[in-house]
Parts: sequence; C-alpha cells; structure tokens
Amino acid sequence: MYLVLGAFQFVPSLRRGKCGRLSWHKVAGRIIVPAGLLAALSGLWTAVFYDLPPLDGLLLLVLRLVFGSAMVAFIVLGFIAVRRRNYVRHSEWMFRAHAIGIAQGTIVVVTIPWILLVGPVDVLTRELLIGPSWVLSLGRGRILHLPARPSARANPVPCRPGPQKHTESSSHFQEGVPLS
Repeated sequence: MYLVLGAFQFVPSLRRGKCGRLSWHKVAGRIIVPAGLLAALSGLWTAVFYDLPPLDGLLLLVLRLVFGSAMVAFIVLGFIAVRRRNYVRHSEWMFRAHAIGIAQGTIVVVTIPWILLVGPVDVLTRELLIGPSWVLSLGRGRILHLPARPSARANPVPCRPGPQKHTESSSHFQEGVPLS
C-alpha cells in the first residue's frame, strides 16, 4: 500500500485540492504515513528479533537497521515539515523515504543480472549487491526529484472569482483621468 499509493503522491495534479476540499494527496497521505511507518518499523523488528536468513550476514543486518531507521526518520521529518506548512521540505523528506521503500525493486534489478551472468551468490556478494542498491535508490531519487515550485503555492487560483475591485493599480485610467 505504501509503495503503490506513494508513487501517485508525486503527481502534481493530485496534490491540488478543489475549492476547500481535501486533495487526493492529503487523503492518501493520511494512509501512506502510517503504512510507511508500519513497513519500516516491522522491517526493523524483523531484522532485530528474527534469525538471519542463510545468505544474510552481519553487514546486511546493519544496513537494514540503518536504512530502516532512516526511512522512519524521513517520514517523521516529512510529517513535521507538512505540519509546519513547509511543503518543499515535506516533499523532499517524503521522496527520500519512498526511495528507501522502493529499494527492494532496485535490489532485484541489481541481483538478478548478477545471478544470470555470474551464478549463485554467497553471503559477501549478496551484501555487496544489496547494500549499494539502497544507495542507488536514494541517489536516483535525489537526481529525479524536482523541487516544488514555490511560486505555484504562493499564488493559488481562487475557487470562485469574486467581483473585481477597481483600484489604481488595476486600471490605467480612473474616472477618465490618466494616472501619472
């Protein structure tokens, strides 16, 4: 749920609400934040309290703890940023958290070609393939992430245009007398 709904959070048209209603982005965010925390925390729990699988070594355990903790921290920092109405920081933190979440896909893309070209992996090879996959995912996320445009948020389009007030700045002429 976190990864699928999270992918749509970065679509600009879904971030905008219509006339005071909650946008899809906000509604989905209320599902995604707890789902992301649940995913990261359950991954941390599993890493700490379950026996290591046969091809997992201590380095992979440490990497899981580091990246799982980072995912929790990024989601919390993103939540804090949006509560402070700092939408640019919110977007950056949430993008990083999502990049860690989708790293499992990167792991598959990196590991399968290795197995097909070289053969089965041992503990060290597995760690050396999986570890950089998280780094690649974060790096790819950083490169692809475009910061939000502050100007788009600074001047929102009103829901209903009200009557236009006649001011000196809105007209070149006022009561037939040119402004100097």
